[in-house]
Amino acid sequence: MSNINVTGFYGNPGVGKSTLCNAMAGQTFHNSGISIGTGLTKASSNEKFINGNIIDTPGLLDVITRDRAALEIQRILTDYPNFKAVFVICLEAGRIKEQDIECINTILRAITSTTFSYGLIINKISKKTMTAIQDSPEILNEAMVRLDRKPSSTLYLPFNQKMEDEDNVLLEGIHRFKLLKFVNNLSTNNLEANQVKALNIVDQREIDRRKRIEDQTRQLLNNLTQETVSKRNILTDITNRRNQVLAQREEQNRNHSAAIENIQAQHTNKVKAMAALIEQAKIM
Repeated sequence: MSNINVTGFYGNPGVGKSTLCNAMAGQTFHNSGISIGTGLTKASSNEKFINGNIIDTPGLLDVITRDRAALEIQRILTDYPNFKAVFVICLEAGRIKEQDIECINTILRAITSTTFSYGLIINKISKKTMTAIQDSPEILNEAMVRLDRKPSSTLYLPFNQKMEDEDNVLLEGIHRFKLLKFVNNLSTNNLEANQVKALNIVDQREIDRRKRIEDQTRQLLNNLTQETVSKRNILTDITNRRNQVLAQREEQNRNHSAAIENIQAQHTNKVKAMAALIEQAKIM
C-alpha cells in the first residue's frame, strides 16, 4: 500500500479517460484513439506528474476484459488509500447512457465508506447539447438520480473533432486549465482495505434487458396516461352531452308547462266570458 496522492480515472471504453490523463500529465503517457472490439486500455497505467500519480483504469464494458478490469480497479482502490476518484462518461443523443450509469454504480457499490466522494466529467459534449445544459442544467437530473451516490462536482467538456480524428492528441488551452482546476478541487479519499468489496459486474446483456424493460415500462405508462386522458375526455364529453340533453328537456318541459298554463288561462277566460254573457241574457 502506498501513501502517494493518486488521481484515478474510471469509466467505460471510449469515453476519453486516456486523453484526460494525458492532459493532466501534459504529455502522451496513455494511448488514446479509436479501438475496434475492445478498449485501448487493457490494464491500469500509473504515471507520475507534478501533483501526484495519474491512474488510467480499464473499462468495465468490454466482454473480454471486464473481469480483469474489475480486479484492477479493486486493487487500485485498496492499494492507494489517498486518492481522488474521477468518473468519465459521454452523452448519447443528449442523454447519459445506461451502461455508464451502471459502470459508476458498480464501483460505488463496492465501496462501503459513507464519506467516499468523486468527481464526474461529462466528456465530448456537442455544441448544441452544451448550450442546452448551460441553459437548463436540470435536463440531466433524471439520469443523476439513478446514481447510487451523487458526484461532489461535475465538469462539462466539449467535443473536439481533432482529438476524435487523431490518436494521442493533448487537450489544450482553457479546457486543460478547467480539468486541472476541477481535479485539484476534489476531495481526497482515504479508504481502508475492508471498505472495498469485490466489484459485482453486470453482464451487458442484463443491462440491455433492464433498459428494454425500463423503456417498455415508460412506454406503457405513457400509453396508460394517454389512454386515461382519452377516457377522461370521452367521459367528460358524454357528461357534457348528457347535461346538455337534460337542460334541453328541462327547457322543453318548462315551455310545455307554460304553454299548458297559457291554454288553461285562455280557456278560463273564455268560460268566464261565456258565463257573463249568459247572465246578461237572463237579465234581458
